[in-house]
Amino acid sequence: MEFQIMGALSIRDGAEDRTPTAPKHRDLLAMFVLNARRPLTVERLRQLLWPLEEGDRSDSLIRGYVGRLRQLIGKDVITTVSGTYTLAVNDDQLDVGRFRRLIQEGLSGRDGGKLREALDLWRGPVLADVDPDARRWAETGRLREELEELRLLALERRIELDLDAGRHRELLSEVRRLVAQYPLWQRFRSQFMLALYRSGRRVEALAAYTALRDELDDGHAIEPDPELQLLYHRMLYDDVMLHVSAGPPVLLPRDVTHFTGRADLLDQVFSGLVVVHGPAGVGKSALAVHAAWRHRERFPDGILYADLRESTRPGAILEDFLRWLGCPAQAVPASEGRRQRLLRTYTANRRMLVVLDDVTDESQIRPLLTSCPTVITSRSALGGLTGAVRLPLGVLDDDEARDLLVKLIGEERADDGGVRELMRFCGGLPIALRIAGSRLATRPGWTPGYLAGLLADERGRLDRFHSGDQTVRSVYAVGYEGLPTPARRMVRLLGALSAPDIADWAAQVFGDQTDVLVDAGLLEAHTVDVAGQVRYRMHDLTRLYARERLVEEEGVHAVREALARLHVVVIARVQASRFPLVSGEPTMRSFVTRDIRESVEWLVAERAFLAALVGDLYGVGLDEGAWRLAHLLG
Repeated sequence: MEFQIMGALSIRDGAEDRTPTAPKHRDLLAMFVLNARRPLTVERLRQLLWPLEEGDRSDSLIRGYVGRLRQLIGKDVITTVSGTYTLAVNDDQLDVGRFRRLIQEGLSGRDGGKLREALDLWRGPVLADVDPDARRWAETGRLREELEELRLLALERRIELDLDAGRHRELLSEVRRLVAQYPLWQRFRSQFMLALYRSGRRVEALAAYTALRDELDDGHAIEPDPELQLLYHRMLYDDVMLHVSAGPPVLLPRDVTHFTGRADLLDQVFSGLVVVHGPAGVGKSALAVHAAWRHRERFPDGILYADLRESTRPGAILEDFLRWLGCPAQAVPASEGRRQRLLRTYTANRRMLVVLDDVTDESQIRPLLTSCPTVITSRSALGGLTGAVRLPLGVLDDDEARDLLVKLIGEERADDGGVRELMRFCGGLPIALRIAGSRLATRPGWTPGYLAGLLADERGRLDRFHSGDQTVRSVYAVGYEGLPTPARRMVRLLGALSAPDIADWAAQVFGDQTDVLVDAGLLEAHTVDVAGQVRYRMHDLTRLYARERLVEEEGVHAVREALARLHVVVIARVQASRFPLVSGEPTMRSFVTRDIRESVEWLVAERAFLAALVGDLYGVGLDEGAWRLAHLLG
């Protein structure tokens, strides 16, 4: 059953009209609908039915009206509890409830269908036939004002969406009528001007502004709103951006195909100021872009995007953002500081998202920060941005890595043995998995096992990780080339090692640039071991790249020299830790016990590193160093 009070009062049960015809029954129904789901006593109904008339009406008369109304609309529709009557309906049974809901849904997104559906419900002012001048009941006047405001707001938004869709010519007559009906409603005036301008009638558009300005000046001594003034000046200078009917700017790159994993992070990306950080190639940009596309409807006023690799000057990005937000080229300030303030003004009251991709340091982006939610991707955690939420990103686990490969090559080609080997060589790195999947997708005759065989040789592995213009090597080159000279040398020397991780004392043998390398995404500080040491790890593909640069820039002998240098320090360390295990005086038992515990903890923490180092030393021909270290460990 549907209750309609916008326009004439009406009740419809499907195709059947159940609207009462007796005046007092209609009045009573109007009161119930205006107070839907609200209990009404007999006394309150008496006041509502005869608000402006004197004289007593008996309770039985009121109950008789209610009984007759129940016969018309159904006994269960009006319930009785403790001497009160309640119209038991939900919002969808009331045209007013549906109207409010549809407008709320339409305003929160970019689908004009909900707004059109809401506007189709409008049949005129509330209770136009029962309370035509809104003097009988205060509720009528309040509801009329509320619904009229909502209707005009829905009209504004629907016309805006039509303009964005390029339907400016079809809108002209409707918006002209609205301007005549609401001459001081400046939003309709701006939409009328824009429809005229895009229809090639620039002079008329400027004249529409002049007419409003003169009327405001004569009658109210005020100027048009700043937004309308800006539109006028853009038209005056014939800003070509006004000809674009593309709606709010969405500058995002194309969404990532076959996005896999990270389900726990997708909804955390929009927590205000967020830094998505992690090593090279782990998919930071992919996460930010995919999350932005996935939640596009949350930002109806647009999404701004800048790749900081392409433009590192904040001033240039500020100008670009301002132009996309509608600022005329002539109005963009020359100074960076004024551009910052103008951008903050433009974005202050808009539901927008800003994505700043591949940031190197805080100075690049401080001028670009506004009140809008902002997602930053960086290899560094950008510790200088106080108050930011940080989302660390690592490699994919085995299940996620397999899912991504299967999506790229198809389930029918995913033989388990070959896929597992391929996953091992990719090390869970999304960029490597995508390149491997792309190579297989473009070579139908290849199997995952065949490609894994090509990758088995470390010396040519990076050469195999390419597909078109995508290479793993280029991902590492970006971070490496931006390093200072001491840090570049340190990463090269670390490439000589094959250990899964390395303690801070061993890393310092090659330099004091660990923090720089972590910020560059080439090294990861991943844990503190049982001996209380910070341990760093380097992805296998990063290590191959580092060793490749070491050989290219310093020669093959540099690998041997780096390992020999580390060997000297390691032997001293092992001997120092081994000594308390084989010596000690009984009179110093407590000291010896603490020393033994610390030595054991140190050897446990370093076991994998030292065992790998034995193999590294042997691999470059340092046989004496290899057997000596092995002997000490034994």
